[in-house]
Amino acid sequence: IMTIINADTSFPRGRRSREKKEDESSSTKKRKQQQLEKQDDKDFLFGEQKIAKPKKKMKKIGFPEDHYTDVSINVHHNFPLGGGYVKLGDRKKGKETLIEAISFNKLAKGTKLLGIVREVNDDFCLISLPNLLTGYVLPKKIESIPLSQQLLVGQILAVHILKTSSDTAGKGKKQVTRRRIEVSVDPSDINASGELSRHEVLRGSITSIEDHGLIVNLGDGRKGFCNFSKVEGMYEVHCDDFHKKIYDDKRFLNEGRIYDFLMEDSADSNPSSIISLCLPSRKTLSEHVTPSTYHPTMQELLPGSLVNVKVDAVAKNGLLVSFAMFRGAITTSHFGANWIPSNKSGNIEQWKPIFDEAAHTLRARIITVDARTKVIRLSLQPHLLNLSQPMELPKPGTVIDNATVIRLDFSVGALLSLPPLGVPLPYLKAVQPNLAKNESYVEASRRPVAYVHISKTSSSRTDEDSFNKDFAPSTKHKLRILSTTNWVDGTATAATAMETMEAHVLQHQDLVPGKIYCNVPVCKRMDGGSVMVDFGLGVRGIISVLHLFDKSNISSDYRMRLRKEKYALERKVDVRVLTVDPANKRCFVTAKQSLVKANDTFTDYSNIEVGQRGTGFVSKIDEKSLYVTFFNKIYGRVTARSLAAELGVEDHQSDYSLGDIVKCRVISCRKRVEKNLDTYIDMDAQDVEYDMKKLGFWDLNLSLQVDRAGYHDEEVAIEKAKKMSKKIKLHSGAILPLKSMKIVELAPSIDKKRGAGFLPGHAIVRIKSKYIASAVDADTLPYVECKVPFDQVIDSYINENIETKEDMDDFGKKHFTIGKKINYKGIVLRDPQKCSYEYASAVGKLPIISLRPRLIETSEKQKENNEKKESILIPSGDTDLYMGALIQGYVHEVNPKHGSFIHFLDGVTGLIPKQRNGLLLSKWDTVTCKIEALDVTCKPPKMLIRKVSAEKLVLMPKNKDKKIAILPGDKFGKVKVLDVNFNRVKIGTLGSNIVTDYEVRARLHITMAEISTMEKVRSKPLPEEERGIEHISKGHPFYNWKTGKTLDNLVCVGSSVSQGILFVELSNRDEGDETFFFQTASELKPGTRVSCVIVGFVKSGGGILVQPSPGLTCFVPALELSEDPEVLNNLQHYFQAGDRMICTVLDKKAWEKKKNWGIKVSLPRTNEDNMSRVNDNPILSWLVALSDENSSSVIPKHTKGKVIVGRIKNSMRLYRPPSLMFELRGGYRGRCCITEIDEPDEWVNMPFGRQKKSTGDGDKPEGEEPSTYDSILETNKMERSSGYRDGEYIQCHVIEELASDPVVEVSLRKSRLQGNLEEDEAPEKNEVVNAYVINTTKKGCFLRLSRCVEGRVILKELADGFLPDPVVSFPMGRLVIGRVKAVKNRKLIGKNNILYNVDVDMRESQLLEEGKQLQFGDIKVDCKYKGVVTRIEDYGAFVTVVKSNISGLVHKSECSESNTKSVRELYDPGDLVKVIVIGKDDCNQKISFSMKANYFIGDESSDESCSKDSDTDSDVEMEEVENIQKAELQERVDSDDDNYISKSTCKVQRKKTSDKNDVGDDTDSCSDTDSDEEIKQNVRKISSNKNNRSNQKAMDTDVGFNWGATPVKHNKESDEDSESGSDIDSLDDEEEPGKISHSSRKKAAARRLEEQQISKREKAMADGTADENPETPADFERLLSSDPNNSEKWIRYMAYYLSLADIDGCRRVAKQAFDRIDFHQEGEKLNVWTALLTTELKYGVDFDETITEACKQNNSKQVYLRACELLEKEISCSENKKYAVERADKLYMKMCKKFRGKKSTWVAYLSYLLKQNRHQEAHSLLKKALLSLPSYKHTETMSKLAQLEFEFGSIERGRTIFDGILAKYPKRLDVLFVFVDKEIKTGEIAAARSQLQKSAEFRKKKLSDKQMKKLFRKWMKLEEEHGSEEQQEAVKDAARAYVERRS
Repeated sequence: IMTIINADTSFPRGRRSREKKEDESSSTKKRKQQQLEKQDDKDFLFGEQKIAKPKKKMKKIGFPEDHYTDVSINVHHNFPLGGGYVKLGDRKKGKETLIEAISFNKLAKGTKLLGIVREVNDDFCLISLPNLLTGYVLPKKIESIPLSQQLLVGQILAVHILKTSSDTAGKGKKQVTRRRIEVSVDPSDINASGELSRHEVLRGSITSIEDHGLIVNLGDGRKGFCNFSKVEGMYEVHCDDFHKKIYDDKRFLNEGRIYDFLMEDSADSNPSSIISLCLPSRKTLSEHVTPSTYHPTMQELLPGSLVNVKVDAVAKNGLLVSFAMFRGAITTSHFGANWIPSNKSGNIEQWKPIFDEAAHTLRARIITVDARTKVIRLSLQPHLLNLSQPMELPKPGTVIDNATVIRLDFSVGALLSLPPLGVPLPYLKAVQPNLAKNESYVEASRRPVAYVHISKTSSSRTDEDSFNKDFAPSTKHKLRILSTTNWVDGTATAATAMETMEAHVLQHQDLVPGKIYCNVPVCKRMDGGSVMVDFGLGVRGIISVLHLFDKSNISSDYRMRLRKEKYALERKVDVRVLTVDPANKRCFVTAKQSLVKANDTFTDYSNIEVGQRGTGFVSKIDEKSLYVTFFNKIYGRVTARSLAAELGVEDHQSDYSLGDIVKCRVISCRKRVEKNLDTYIDMDAQDVEYDMKKLGFWDLNLSLQVDRAGYHDEEVAIEKAKKMSKKIKLHSGAILPLKSMKIVELAPSIDKKRGAGFLPGHAIVRIKSKYIASAVDADTLPYVECKVPFDQVIDSYINENIETKEDMDDFGKKHFTIGKKINYKGIVLRDPQKCSYEYASAVGKLPIISLRPRLIETSEKQKENNEKKESILIPSGDTDLYMGALIQGYVHEVNPKHGSFIHFLDGVTGLIPKQRNGLLLSKWDTVTCKIEALDVTCKPPKMLIRKVSAEKLVLMPKNKDKKIAILPGDKFGKVKVLDVNFNRVKIGTLGSNIVTDYEVRARLHITMAEISTMEKVRSKPLPEEERGIEHISKGHPFYNWKTGKTLDNLVCVGSSVSQGILFVELSNRDEGDETFFFQTASELKPGTRVSCVIVGFVKSGGGILVQPSPGLTCFVPALELSEDPEVLNNLQHYFQAGDRMICTVLDKKAWEKKKNWGIKVSLPRTNEDNMSRVNDNPILSWLVALSDENSSSVIPKHTKGKVIVGRIKNSMRLYRPPSLMFELRGGYRGRCCITEIDEPDEWVNMPFGRQKKSTGDGDKPEGEEPSTYDSILETNKMERSSGYRDGEYIQCHVIEELASDPVVEVSLRKSRLQGNLEEDEAPEKNEVVNAYVINTTKKGCFLRLSRCVEGRVILKELADGFLPDPVVSFPMGRLVIGRVKAVKNRKLIGKNNILYNVDVDMRESQLLEEGKQLQFGDIKVDCKYKGVVTRIEDYGAFVTVVKSNISGLVHKSECSESNTKSVRELYDPGDLVKVIVIGKDDCNQKISFSMKANYFIGDESSDESCSKDSDTDSDVEMEEVENIQKAELQERVDSDDDNYISKSTCKVQRKKTSDKNDVGDDTDSCSDTDSDEEIKQNVRKISSNKNNRSNQKAMDTDVGFNWGATPVKHNKESDEDSESGSDIDSLDDEEEPGKISHSSRKKAAARRLEEQQISKREKAMADGTADENPETPADFERLLSSDPNNSEKWIRYMAYYLSLADIDGCRRVAKQAFDRIDFHQEGEKLNVWTALLTTELKYGVDFDETITEACKQNNSKQVYLRACELLEKEISCSENKKYAVERADKLYMKMCKKFRGKKSTWVAYLSYLLKQNRHQEAHSLLKKALLSLPSYKHTETMSKLAQLEFEFGSIERGRTIFDGILAKYPKRLDVLFVFVDKEIKTGEIAAARSQLQKSAEFRKKKLSDKQMKKLFRKWMKLEEEHGSEEQQEAVKDAARAYVERRS
C-alpha cells in the first residue's frame, strides 16, 4: 500500500503538434478519422494523449482492417455498432463480430467503472472492478476524514479512474509485474457539471448533520439537502464503529459518508442553489430506471444506471445493444448465466436463441463508460441488477475435482464451470422477468465459475501451446479455489498447480488456531534460537525457543545438538497453531508434543465451561499469579492463593518456569464491561441488552488441581453464587475455632498515599462459610476468603520493635506460612456487606479477621454475660451504647493533631483526645476505654473516650438501670442562686424530696429566663459604653440578680446525663409563653415562631446571632431586622446582647439557593472563636421588626415601585457589568446599573473604580473580547476606591423584577425614590450624550447610555488621532461624551423595556466642528490637504484628511521620490503628513493621494490649496493637530480623572457659544484664542508629565544583556533657569503691557525650557550623538526605522521603558519588534524574546505564558534552553533559594519531557545539576536520558557528561566515562582528542601523553592511515607545547615505525 501511496503522478503538458494537411486525393475515411482525432483532443485537459491509429492496433491484434469497428462511421448518432473496441465481422469471409475485453491496457484516465467496495481501512480502500480488476482509493488530503468513515464494505458505486501505472518487482524468475488502478469516488469526479434533471442519481458526500436533515456536497460547488424523512429505511446518526459496518438496508449517517442520492427536483447550473435530495434504500435504487426523458451526454453517463436496452446484433462473444442515443455491448461473462460448450471448439450456441430477436428488450446495468473511445459496457448479472452480493462461491482452499472449461483465452487463462447450486437465485424473476421464463437460462444461472490464469497452472513457467491444448473448452480439471473477491464479475480465481493443490494453506487467513499440521518442513533457523516452518505458498510460521521442546528451561550441549538434528533444514515436523495475525501476516506455532497431542484445549472463550479441563503453557509469572496461555490468544490466571490452598505451593515463582506445560481446571469464565473494573456481565440474561463494543475483556480463572473429588459441585455452587445479588450477612464479632483458617497468600505492607507511615500487610485466609455466615447464607458459598492484617495478631507490639514496613513483613512471615492452617481462634472485625457474586468473584474488599487474644476473650465473656447487667463491650453498629460504658478495641492511629483513634467492630471509631493523654498510647495496642461523650444521631455513633487502666476497671451499671427522678415539666419551689454570669445562672438545692442515683446540677439559661420581649428597634442608639459588650444591663433577664437570691416557681424543661452527672435545665417563664425548648436544629421547622435572645453580632455587619434554646444558635440577617439603613449600618448601636425578640424560621434551602447564586466567597466567621460558620446555622427573621411580615417561611419577591434596603456586595458575581450588586431581603439579589447610580446630569467618571468583568453573566455586546484588565486585576475586585463601601446598606427603588432568576433591578436615583419610574428616552440623531464604557476591544468600544439603551463606537471614531491601545484608554466604567449617529431598535428584554442600539462618534472634531467637516464632494484633484496616517499595508498607506471622515490610499510608489521596498520603514500609524489628490473615483468613493516631495516645493506651512471650495476652515496648522493628539494622550493618562467628562462638555458648550457669537465675524475669533490657550495648557501638562517621569525612580534594567547606554538624567539647571526668566513678551501676545502675572512667568519658563530641550536635541542629531545615546522614543524609532532587524537596538528600547518603570511600555516595544523584524532573522527575534522573558521573570507575572507564546514563533527547544538558563542565573541572586531551585527544576524537567529525543536538552539539565553539586541526581538523570535518546546520540551525550565531570564534578569519574567510550568506539578520535584536551586543561600532561601513546600502540590496527596521521599530529602538538625535544623525537620515531610497518 505504501508503494501505491508513494507512486509518482505524471500529468501531461503542452499540445500535440499540428498535422500536415493531406492531399485532396486522400480517402474520405482518413479525413473523417483525422477530424475525429481532433475532436477527441478537445475532450482531454492537456491534449497530449493520442489514440493509436487503427492500423497499428489491427496489426497488433491480427485482425483485418475492415473488420475493426470504425468509430467515425456516422451511425446512431455517431456511435458505432456496439460502441468502441468491437471488431465487426465479415459474413463473406465467415468471420464473426468480436467484443474485445476491457483489459488493464485499455483503461485510461477519465474512464468510469462500476465497482463494489471490497475492503476499507482508514488510509486506503480496495474496490472490485469488472474483468477481474481491482482498484484502490486514497484519501484526498492527509487531514481528511478516514475512508472507513466514508465507505462501507459491499457498497456498489461508480468510480472514476485517476491514473493507471505498472512496475516490476523482483529479479529473474521471481520478477513480477504490478499493475495499479487508482480511482476516485468523489462527487466532483462522478457527477455531471451541467444542468441536472429530476430523479437523476447524484453522488453526494455528507458535510454536516443538522436538526432536520443532511447537508450534502455534490461537487463543483453544488450543495444539496436531504431531510431525515427522505431517508428510506432504517438509519443511524453519528455511528462510531465504522470498521464493522457492512452495506445493507440500514444507513449510517456521519460527516464524510458517501452515498448515491436521488434528486427530487430539477436544478440549473447555479452552484449557489440548494438541491432537494432523497436517500433511497437499496431496493429503491436497484429498481430505479433511467427515465426516457433524460438525455445525458457521453461524459454525463454514469455507471450503475439501470437502462432498457434493445438488441441490435449478436456477436461471437456477446450482444450489441442500444439505448437512448448510445450503443454498447454485453459480453457473455456478464450474461448472468454460464453454458458449457458441447465440443472443444468452444462455440457455445445455447444462449443465441434467447437473444436472436433484434427487437428483444432487456434490462441491463451500465458497468463501463469511456467517452474517449466511445466504449459502453453493460451487464445482465442478476446480483448487479439487484445491487446485492453475488451468488455464494466455494470457500478459498476448496478443492473441486470436475471443473469444466467453458472459455479459453488463448495464452492468458481459462474460465471453468463449477458444480451448480441447488436452487436458482431468488431475485432472478424480479430483475429479469423475461429471461427467468427460459429454463436454459435459469439452469445456466445456477452454475458458478472460476478463472484460472496461465501462471496458476504450474509452479514453473507454462508453455503457451501446451496450456492452450490442455485447457481446451469442455475439458475437465481439478482445481483449488484461491479467492472469491471478484464481486462485480461474480467469478472466483483458482489454480491447478500441484504446489497449490498440496499446500497446507493458501494464506494466513486459512490457518486455524489449535489445528495440527503434520509434516511441515523447516525452512529457516533464526539467530535467537527460533525456527521458521513453511506451510506453502509463502505462508510461514515461527516456533519460538520456548516451544521447541516440552521442557524449555533445560540448557545443555545435548539439547543444542538435539535442536540442530531435529530442526535441520527441510526436516519435517508436526506443529500446532498458537496464534494467527492475518493483517500483519504473522503466525506462531508450537512443537511441544504435549500441546500438539493434547485433546483438551481452549480456542474460544465463549465455549469454555466451568469445570472444563485444558492443557496450556505458562506464559507469565508475577508475585500474585501464574498466567497460562492456550490457543487463539486465550489467557487464564491461576492465583497464588489458590496454588497455596490447593497444592501447598509456597513460592510459585521458583516452582514454575516460563514454557512449562500445565493442565488446568476452569473455575470461572466471565466477561467484563471494562478491562480494569470489576464489572461482570450476565451473558445468560434474556431481558438485558449490552453494548457489544465494550464486551471485549474476559476473566478466566483457573486451578491446577484437576483430580480432587467434589470439586465439580463446589464450582457449580460458586458459579451459582455469581449469578445471585443477595447480600451476605457475616457475624461481626463471631468467634472462629482453631484451625478453621487456611493461609493462601501473604500481601506485603505498602506506603500510605498521603502522609507518612505505611499500611500493614495481611494474610489471605480461606474459611468455610458455616463459621462466618448466617445459616441462610452459609449454603450459598462453600468458603469465604478473608484477610488477617499483620497488626491483628497480638495485643501489644511494643516489644516487637516494628518501625518500617519491612519489619512488619518480617513479623508477618514469622507468624504465617502459606498453605498452613492458623492454630488460633479468630474474631470477625468487619463485614464489607458484599453480594454473593462479589464473594465468588473475589471482587471488592475482604472481611477482616483479628487474632487478638484479649478481644476474643472479651467477646466470649460478653456472650456469656448477655443476661447479666455488667460486662465490657466490643461495640458494633447495632450495640446499645450509653454514657460511662466500658468498651474494648485497638489503637488504629495516633494523630499528633487530634489524639488516638480506637477501632471497634464494623468501623465504629472512638477518639481519645490528646488532652486526655491520647498521644501516650502505642499504635496497634489493645485498650479498654470508657465513654465520656456520645453522639448517637449518626451511624455509626461518634464517641469521645478515655483509657481505663486494668487496676481501675470497675464495671458500672447501665444507664437504663439508674434512677432519674427529674423529668421535664416537674416544678420546684424555692431554690437558691449559686452563681450568675451573662449566659446562665447556677441553681442550688432543688429539694430533699428528689431521689436519684446521679449527681445533680441545675442551671437557668438566659434563653429560658423570663424577660419582656423587644417589640421594636430602639429609637435612639445605645450609649458608647454599652455597645458590643456582654454585660448584664437593665434589659438583661439577670439584671439585679445576685448570688444567694431565692427563686420561686421554676419548671424543668429538659435534662441530660454527661460524664455521670445529671444536668437539669430550668425556666421561670409563664406557662402561657408560646416558646419551646429545642434540643436540635432539626426541630426548627420553617414557619415556626420562636422566642430568641441576642448572643452576638457578625463582624461584617451581615446580621445578629440569637439563641432560642441553650446551645442552639441561629442567624438573623440584618435585612430581616429593619428597613432603616442607619440602623442596619450600625447594628451594635441599636441592638444589645441579651435583648429578646420573637422570630420566625425561614426556609433555609430556598433562602440559600437564591442568595448563593451570586456569591463568590464564603461568609465570614462570627465573633466567637468556637462558633461554626454562619451558613451552618438556621436562618431566622424578626417578626416584630417588619410590619408587613407574617409567620410565612418564604419571603415574596420584591415588586416594582417598592422602596427597599439593599446591602452592597462586591464579592457577588456581576450581572451585566458595569453594575453595583446588592443583597436583598429573602436571599434575593439586586442589580443597580451604572446609569442608575445617579441622575444623568450628576454622573461621575469611574464611579465603581475598576471593576473586574464576570464572564458568562448577562448579555455581552457583539464582538466583545477579554480586556487586559482581567489579567491585571486578578486579586482585587476594585483597583480604586469607588465610594460604595462593601457591606453598606443603602435605600433603593425597585424598577424591574426579572423572572428568569432571583435578580431585581433597582435604582439609586433620587428621582426614582420620589416615584419617577419612567425609563430614559432614547436619544435623537446628532444629539450629544454622555455614556459609560461597557467594554473595549480591538474593534471598538461599547457604551451604555441608560439602562435600556446601549451604543457602540467603531475604532476609527474613538479619537481623531491614532490610539495604540484603546483598551487601556477606555476602561470599563469610564464616562465619555459623544454624538449620536444613528438609533435603531434591537430587541426586547425584561417585560416592557425596549433596548435601543445607537451608533456614537466620540471624536472631538465631530463634537466641536458640527456641520463644518469636509465632504467627499469638497475634495478636488490637485488640491493639497493635511492628514493622519491611519493604516500601513504592503501596498501603501491609508491617510485620513484632518477634520473629515475622508480616507484615501497613498500607493507605495507615491510615498517617496526614491523606490522603497517597505512603506513601514517610512511611516507609522499616527504620523502627520501632507498629501495631494492625484485621483478621484466618484462612483466608488475612492481617492488616491501622493506624498512625493516635488509636489510641495515652495509651499508654506500655512498654505492650503482649494480653500475656496471647502466648507471647513482650511487654515489648520500642523502644530494644532499635534497638540490635539497630545491633548488626547493627556486625556488617556487622566482617563480616571473625575473632571474629565466635565472638561469635554465645557469644550462642546464653549464651541456652541462661540459659533453663535461668531456669525458674520472674521475667521480669527475668540474661539481660536480659546483653542490656542487650551493647546498651550496641554503643552504645559505634557511638559509637566515629562518632568514627573524624569523624576521617577528608574527600575533595574538588567534583563540579561549589556544595554550600552544608561538613561539620561534630568537636567536640573533648566529648572533653575526657568525660574529666573523675565522675558515674557514674546510668549503671549494676548497679555496687555503692565499686566505680567505669575502665571505668565510660568508660561515663559515652560516655553524657554522647551526651546532649550529642542535646541539640545537638534544639536545632538546634527553631530550624530543622538544615535549613540537615544533619549526619547522618537530617537529609538528613528534608529529602528533604518535598521529594524537589529535586536540590540530593540533591547535598548525596552530598557529605556524599564528605566521609567513602564513595564507595559516595555512589552509593547517587544511586541512591535516581533512584528517588524523580518521572519528570516530568527536569531534576532529570539534575542528580543529572551529580553522579554527576563523582564517577565523579574517584574511580571506571565513568565510561563510568555514561554508558550515564544515557542509559537521560535524554535521551541531554543526558547526552553534560554528560559532554563535565566532561571539558573536567578538562583544565585534570589533571596528564596529553595523556591528558585524548585522552579528551575520544574522547567528543566518539562523541557526534557517535551524534547526527550534532543541531546542538548539533556546535556543542559546535566550541566545544571552538576553545577549545583547534585551529582547523584545527575547520574540518575543520565539513565533516563539514555533510555529516551536514540542510540546514535548516546556517545555524544556520554562525552558531554564526561566533560562536565571534569569541570564541575569528579575528574576520575570523567576519565572513567571517557575510557568506557573509547573502549567501545576505538575509532572515535574526536572523543579521544576532547579527552586529551581536558587532561591538558587540568594540568595532567602525563595523563594526556599516556592516552595518545596508548592509542598509537593499541589502536593502530583499528585506525586507518588518515586517522593515524591525525593522531600523530595531535601527539606532536602536545609535545611541542608541553614536552621536551627527546619526547618530540619519540613521537617521530613512533610515526616512522608505523609507516615502515604499513609499507
